Amino acid sequence: MSLLLNGYGFFKVLSGPIDDGLALIVEAVERADRTDDAGLRAVVRYSLAQGRLGAGHFRQSLTAADEGLALTGGDLTRGARWIGASPYLILMGVRGIALSYLGRPGEAGTELDRAIALAQTNGQEGLLGFLHQFRVVACELSGDTPSALAHGRKAVEFAETTGNRLQRYSARAYHAIGCVVHGDWQDALLAAELSLEISRELGLTYNDGTYVTKARAYLGLGDAAAARTAAEEAISVMRQFGRRFSHCQAQIVLAQALLRADGLGARDRAVLALSEALTFAEESGAKGLEPFVHEALAEVARVSGDDAALRRELREAHRLFVEMGATGHAERIAPLLAESAR
Repeated sequence: MSLLLNGYGFFKVLSGPIDDGLALIVEAVERADRTDDAGLRAVVRYSLAQGRLGAGHFRQSLTAADEGLALTGGDLTRGARWIGASPYLILMGVRGIALSYLGRPGEAGTELDRAIALAQTNGQEGLLGFLHQFRVVACELSGDTPSALAHGRKAVEFAETTGNRLQRYSARAYHAIGCVVHGDWQDALLAAELSLEISRELGLTYNDGTYVTKARAYLGLGDAAAARTAAEEAISVMRQFGRRFSHCQAQIVLAQALLRADGLGARDRAVLALSEALTFAEESGAKGLEPFVHEALAEVARVSGDDAALRRELREAHRLFVEMGATGHAERIAPLLAESAR
């Protein structure tokens, strides 16, 4: 019964109201915990960790992943009979995403590299595509531009060899992120569109992040109107299905699109969106997202002609990037900060 509830709950997380899916998964965890099967208890905690991520509960996601990893005892095979893959490795993967959002992308990258190496040497090739997808997130938040693109491409390569449509959908989504980070806007748009097409064919609603990526690609291409539309689509999906995973990024790109389309006339709407983004980041513990909000607030200050606020926001973004070890982003912001001080 626990596995049945877990499977249906995970399906609901991907394709329906996320709270409905989480309720089923929590019940699955409770039932599994009444058994002495540590492997089963680890398996259901992967679903719980993934569901918590989708709901924007990053701390709780990390807790569930840590509990699951402890239950495996470091054994890659414990619980594998239930899902045909190593719970230990997939728990390491979702833990890496949670760590990245919580402002620890360097630690996440190290763990994900270890998971990839373990998968390669322990007959878990089927998980490599997912692990490379998760690695894209750590690269994105640390500012490792070349690696983000490389891992995104690897994710697509592995997904195509499996023939698994769910993995093809998610691989294209993360490849699109890698392309955005690298500034390959047209490739990002194409990858995001393909991911959304597959998600519609599968009946999935776990695609708010891909609408955000699509918005970022349009913004890079200079189409602020299309970027705003895609960002609003992301927000609509999140509101309809209770998702919060991409809430902060959606508000950031919406604010940027408004400013670039309407300039000073969009100031108040942009500030409102960014205020909402910052509140969410602070409440959810997503320290990895906070500096991006301050960077966007610097854009508001620039449009408003407020030099003092521009310097303040860039300084705060740089400080937070340095604090979380996001070297690539800190180096990107440094010359902007120096220029603002002149």
